[in-house]
Amino acid sequence: MDHAFSKHEFAILIEDDILLSSDALLWFDKVYRLGLLHDGRNWAIAGQSIFFDSRGRDVDQDFVATASRFALEQNLVNKFTVHQFVPSACFATTRRWWAEFRSTRGEPRGDVLLCNRTKEEGWGCVFPIVPRAKDVGMLHDYGFSVTIHSKDGVQAITTPYLTSEDLLSERPVRPSDLEQFEGDAGLLFRQTTLLEGYSPGKKAREQVATAASDAKDWGRAAAVWNALREEFPEEPRYWLRAGEAFCEARMIEPAERLLDEAVRLFPQHKWLAYRHVRVAHEAGKWGEAVARSERLREESPEFWPGWVAGVDALAMLRRGDEAKDLALRAVSRFPDEFWPNYWLARLRADGDPQGALHVWTELVSRFPEEPVAAAALKSASGKAPESETIFDTPPRPLDR
Repeated sequence: MDHAFSKHEFAILIEDDILLSSDALLWFDKVYRLGLLHDGRNWAIAGQSIFFDSRGRDVDQDFVATASRFALEQNLVNKFTVHQFVPSACFATTRRWWAEFRSTRGEPRGDVLLCNRTKEEGWGCVFPIVPRAKDVGMLHDYGFSVTIHSKDGVQAITTPYLTSEDLLSERPVRPSDLEQFEGDAGLLFRQTTLLEGYSPGKKAREQVATAASDAKDWGRAAAVWNALREEFPEEPRYWLRAGEAFCEARMIEPAERLLDEAVRLFPQHKWLAYRHVRVAHEAGKWGEAVARSERLREESPEFWPGWVAGVDALAMLRRGDEAKDLALRAVSRFPDEFWPNYWLARLRADGDPQGALHVWTELVSRFPEEPVAAAALKSASGKAPESETIFDTPPRPLDR
């Protein structure tokens, strides 16, 4: 490295058991040109990643396909994170920073000492989310660590099951714009390692699933909630959250199958029955949605979502008089609940465009904290852009 920096401003250290993706040099060059080693407190660029790493386990190919889709949807191949350690097998730096830490890296166990110093002094290293480098020596019979320790004795294993090579669509490879990942890197780490056995327990998996639902990352939420449901089929909440995520991800057929079975297994669970109505609605089976909502109201008359679901389904069938009558009955029974009042206001406003402004003003005065009511009033008053719509968001059974 000293020799390299005697001739060059920027250089990459690559151990002999590292395989590079075809865009690896473009990755290093692009980060360097972004100036991330010139400003702030970053003194290296990594080729490896802490994400999409199986740590030596065999990863199911269905999970690899899910992870690949996840990476493509989130454009993770063009995003980076910053962490306070420098990987030993593949990193790049500048002449200036090499002069700063060369003596540390050159000592016995210098790779460990450099990581310790990086953290203690608050330095950063830029990491790709999708790896550009793969260390094969840790598992290969000719690898140095295996030769010294034997396979059973190797402790540090980095085996990415996904690299940028798997996501590149262009040949030859063209440089892409890079941007820093703005989300929760810890959550992303758990998401990308969850299904291949890394996650320590049920609670952590629930946290990942809940975070995915809260972020409206419905495809990911569906995968994680459904995995929990399959492992713990006695817990109705997992059926409910998986059904919700499938619906929101527009995966209607698996949602219908799941919820058909769920209402059979848990016939007294009101929120599952409500979600069963919703999936019929999402499938365009409004007559079935009406029938399911009627059953739900008969079995649980004090459960207001069953009334709201019925009004919604009748409105979709253009049975406006029946929908308004049911909404009136719902408001009479649940005068302080927002959604029955919302639907009655909506039906009244639709039937009387001249009086719509008064209808929505009255609803907002009663429920000033409800954004759906405020959006409806804004639309009725002509202050909303043409592209803005009134959200028809059903009540969500959060962790019921």
